[in-house]
Amino acid sequence: DATITRRTLNPVEVIMAFDITKRFLMRNIARGKADAAINEMFAKQYRNDLVVAIFNGDKDSGTPFIAMIDGYIDRAKADGSAHKDATVTVNDELKDVFAAMVDSMPSKWMNEDELILVTSPKSQKKYQRQLGEKNTQLGDLMTVDKPKIFFEGIEIVKVSSFPDDHFLLTPRKNLTVGIGQEMDVELFYNSRKRVREYTVTGYIDANYKISDAVVLYYIG
Repeated sequence: DATITRRTLNPVEVIMAFDITKRFLMRNIARGKADAAINEMFAKQYRNDLVVAIFNGDKDSGTPFIAMIDGYIDRAKADGSAHKDATVTVNDELKDVFAAMVDSMPSKWMNEDELILVTSPKSQKKYQRQLGEKNTQLGDLMTVDKPKIFFEGIEIVKVSSFPDDHFLLTPRKNLTVGIGQEMDVELFYNSRKRVREYTVTGYIDANYKISDAVVLYYIG
């Protein structure tokens, strides 16, 4: 009984550039391995930046990096078919917020094995502490261990760049990222500046497949 509107991803070009001086490479304690180590760190930074963009992107933002694409949050807020609520307050118990979100999800998408509750790391820890207040074996576990955390069988997934005042409930496979076929790492050695100039380029876009399977609650 699901009506699914066709969606299209339109990846846009993104660029990250960094320089490594020859002097640094010659004097660094890692010697020849320094170049590879630095490139690995920038590759990790590139991945982290993509996560920031796909969740928080907003083409109307005054920040160029954030304005690259519209992320899941911005799309959901502008989507009349997504289920949204901006009446959450900082004093609300997270279990009550999560319960209201679950109640807002249409029954046709209520498969606990497929759903995820996306929160920030701080919100995830806040919920973990609330569970730890219970004088039970579960409460003890939440205080001393780092277990997977669930709400009514739905996994709580923390995303480092997710806002503390937003909460997203959706099937995991509903979140889609488009990566262009051309992703390059180009190197140019500028002999006058004595520097290696690296340019990482790629193409990205993000969207969800089904609006009706998106529940977004946030502090308005």
